[in-house]
Amino acid sequence: MRRLALALVFAVLANPSVRAAETFKIDKDHSNVVFLVDHLGYSKMVGRFTELEGQFTFDEADLEANKVTVTIKAESVDTNHKARDDHLRSVDFFNAKEFPTLSFVSTKVERTGEKTGKLHGNITLLGQ
Repeated sequence: MRRLALALVFAVLANPSVRAAETFKIDKDHSNVVFLVDHLGYSKMVGRFTELEGQFTFDEADLEANKVTVTIKAESVDTNHKARDDHLRSVDFFNAKEFPTLSFVSTKVERTGEKTGKLHGNITLLGQ
């Protein structure tokens, strides 16, 4: 999730036409929340969430004032393996029936270079 937020912030940063603080809605058709899980040290399993919404505020002049919020539907987890996806939706992992959403809210943007930064924030998962 953190990578998604960073990608959104820096994709806009690379656009020189953006000058003043603006708030943008995340385009669901062109956005992904992707995760990678190590599988016993032998392989990596890639998954994604297909349903999300959110917004971000971007101010090129004051990078540290920028904000990102994303809400993700837990039911939308997709690893291209139905049995695994059903297990991920269960009480063993995301408990999607009791906690239908995951969320990310940024708390700080830290400049690390001329056109790079680190996005800090809080992830809410299983209601915590």
